[in-house]
Amino acid sequence: MKDGRIKIVTKAELQEQMEASEKFMESLNETWEQKLQRTQEVQKEREKALEELGITVEKNLVGVHTPKKVGQHYFFIDFA
Repeated sequence: MKDGRIKIVTKAELQEQMEASEKFMESLNETWEQKLQRTQEVQKEREKALEELGITVEKNLVGVHTPKKVGQHYFFIDFA
């Protein structure tokens, strides 16, 4: 809400606002296909990160196993 007050912002805050606006403008100019491709790339990155933690996600199934990079550890998940 604008009430006529002057707001003082730092250079860093102004830069952050400018970057956010630029990112928003870029997303407006992006095609649906580009957005879909970017979303799929993010999903693959997340699945890879989960796999490294020992979690496999495939369709509607979730599997838990020993992480590849950690070594032999046992994980207990309490869903209660």
